[in-house]
Amino acid sequence: MYLQDALHDSPLGSGLTFAGYAAGFATASVTWTRVPSRWQPRLPQAAFAVFAAVTGLLAWLTRGGGWPWQATVLLVIAGAAHGTGFDTIVHRTASGVPAALTDAFSGVLATINQLPIIAGTAIAGTIYLSAASSGALAPMTAVLIALTAALALTGAGPLISARHGRQPAGQPEPAEPGLHGR
Repeated sequence: MYLQDALHDSPLGSGLTFAGYAAGFATASVTWTRVPSRWQPRLPQAAFAVFAAVTGLLAWLTRGGGWPWQATVLLVIAGAAHGTGFDTIVHRTASGVPAALTDAFSGVLATINQLPIIAGTAIAGTIYLSAASSGALAPMTAVLIALTAALALTGAGPLISARHGRQPAGQPEPAEPGLHGR
């Protein structure tokens, strides 16, 4: 919307702008397993932190309008962070699904993947159009600031859970003392 409407890019040019994001996502989602195993439990939090930092930088770079070349480079990093975080979480979750339920898990995964995309698009569009009509903040910058906040909160969730004694989602519960060998 921003690239085509505000910057008058062609649909092809706008789509190609995000090719780096897709390449980063695809590459990271198939290579994260090469990260040392001792680092893998923290990959989702690290991925959210990187993704939030990148969107914050994108907000800063686009605050005056336009699309600087650095923004396209940052999209590759954002895609890699998204691919790492998403694939790591899906892998952890899927590893606990019994083989007899994999078909159901596949359907649930597809559904829960689509719902945030739809809701996020609606929310981002609303923020963009509201910012455009108010003139207080560049519309793309407003969307990126909101995305930065959402990513930071989402990424902080597992850390907050761990500090309050709850196991983050997708990680196995620690064994109770004295129950080994039963």
